[in-house]
Amino acid sequence: YMMIDSHSRFAPHFDEFMILDVLRLKRSYSGETQNEGKGGVLSYYPPIFTRYDIELQVDVDVMAMCRTIYVKELSVLRNQAQWIKPPKRPLLQPYTAAGFVFCDATAQMEVPFDPYLDFVFDGEEIL
Repeated sequence: YMMIDSHSRFAPHFDEFMILDVLRLKRSYSGETQNEGKGGVLSYYPPIFTRYDIELQVDVDVMAMCRTIYVKELSVLRNQAQWIKPPKRPLLQPYTAAGFVFCDATAQMEVPFDPYLDFVFDGEEIL
């Protein structure tokens, strides 16, 4: 299963790397949780780009969804990201960035999007 924002740009063979990472998740984190060997969801907050004529850079800092703040005026939690160095293996994070989601399709069946949160967007989808 894959979901992307329209402002995404992909490196050559990205799909092969994503499949390998999903398989690696199943092996890496088995035994660490009660969901032994089920894997996880790869997600990313892709930067906006506007020019295709610029060479795609790889091995640059990436965004990690790692913080939440409470917005009192709206009575909602808002997820935030920060730039980090590319990790050696996928990082466990408490949030999913909806700009890029890649996972085994069974994850979408086991943990579907909330059907009662249509059209919710405040910089990030609240799913």
